[in-house]
Amino acid sequence: MKPSDKIKKPILEFLMGKNNQVSSDVFREMISSVNSQGFSIDKVLKVIEQMDNVEGHENLLQIELQLPPGGGLNISGADEWLSMKGEDYLDNLNNSKEDKPVSQSFTVNGDNVSIGNNNRNSFSDDHSNNVAAQIDKLLSYKNKLDPADQATLEQFAENVQRTLASQEKPKQGALSKFSDFLDKTWNTISPVATPLLVELAKRALF
Repeated sequence: MKPSDKIKKPILEFLMGKNNQVSSDVFREMISSVNSQGFSIDKVLKVIEQMDNVEGHENLLQIELQLPPGGGLNISGADEWLSMKGEDYLDNLNNSKEDKPVSQSFTVNGDNVSIGNNNRNSFSDDHSNNVAAQIDKLLSYKNKLDPADQATLEQFAENVQRTLASQEKPKQGALSKFSDFLDKTWNTISPVATPLLVELAKRALF
């Protein structure tokens, strides 16, 4: 990921999570959140200005930001934070090569779990922390799903985490109730779901 993308990503992700809540309060919350991740407030504001909805800028956001002197935040014409271009840009960041799954397909068929094109994909020795981190990544994709699917994602994540925490092998058919959900959302959640499913498959096989 390019250095410029490393700061754009948390900005866009925060605003995407509150995309239809366009207010100065949310803007300040975003600044504070990104600042807490190690980026200076001045840097955050300059990057936002580059991304705003002004001719010659990137137009990833629907707001306008002019830094002092004489500047300010203009949100009057925005009903959402991100433009369509901004949503596409964030989607590309989240699906960059470093985040893409090794496995390209996933199928639940009755009691059988199949992961296609399955190359080596495993967690490091710090297993519990890696599982927790991957579950957090999975849950971060909630705002990409329809509201009806967001609750199912939480149930799926809880089920997977509980199964991986157990000392017992996963039971056959443990994920079959999520078959329709995975079919519907796989193109969206596969970058973060695949490593977890590969780990489940390994636990079931060895």
